[in-house]
Amino acid sequence: MEIDEQVKFSLKRMLIHGGKQGVIGGLILSAFTVLIYTFNVNTFSVVMGLITFLITWGTMIIFGYRSAAAYRSETDLPRIPYWVGLVSIFGAVLTMIYISAIFSLILHTVIDPGYAAELIREYQEMIYNNSRIPDTMKQELIMQAELSFEPVKQFTSSLTGGILISLLIAAIMAFFVRKNPKYKEII
Repeated sequence: MEIDEQVKFSLKRMLIHGGKQGVIGGLILSAFTVLIYTFNVNTFSVVMGLITFLITWGTMIIFGYRSAAAYRSETDLPRIPYWVGLVSIFGAVLTMIYISAIFSLILHTVIDPGYAAELIREYQEMIYNNSRIPDTMKQELIMQAELSFEPVKQFTSSLTGGILISLLIAAIMAFFVRKNPKYKEII
């Protein structure tokens, strides 16, 4: 498919749409974290793990899609190139992850510095009360959790891992957002 020479793709516009949707999604993820913290929800239960997974990934997928769809609607093209969707979605998802990571760091270091220790205690209780985990593994699991619950380590992991996660989501989703649907989307 040839693109009209007059159509100019704007990296700035792609990043604006990605940033806007990313900020909204990041605020939703941060609000979800506030709810978990406020209501002292046991984050180590299977049900809560599934809910957290669905909300986190669902938010990233929905707002990543919305960023590319908004750009596609703005240009009013029947199809946008793959790389355009990739850049817009990547910007949105990375923004969401970074906002969520910054909020988590603030929560664990400024708002409630003892929250990480409380989470580790909850995790220890869950491990010690689980009869299916061999006693020889329990101490090792707890030591690994203590390292991973360190707020600064979580933050740096989010910064580096966020790039890879964003790229993976964008690479997959960019295929689905390229073509304009027959109806006009409202963004």
